[in-house]
Amino acid sequence: MKKWWNDPKTIDAFLSGKLPAFLRHAFRQKLSSDPHLQANLQSQQIAYEAAHWYGRKKVRKSLQKINHHLLHKEADSALVNEVNRIFGKQ
Repeated sequence: MKKWWNDPKTIDAFLSGKLPAFLRHAFRQKLSSDPHLQANLQSQQIAYEAAHWYGRKKVRKSLQKINHHLLHKEADSALVNEVNRIFGKQ
């Protein structure tokens, strides 16, 4: 039987601050004495950070593509100026 504190949903709720206070307290107590839970928490944190980084990379790439398209096609000069301002090109 899987313990509630090792459930990925519980770890997710703890990491996101959505775990109710009484469970958060119990989770922290268990975390302080359970190396397996510590490892699971760390693994989940790393996975979230990687997903966040990957998402930011995809957004950045999309914005760069839009910027390139706007600057290399005929575009309203006000729009070009705004895009340049956002991307830091003066």
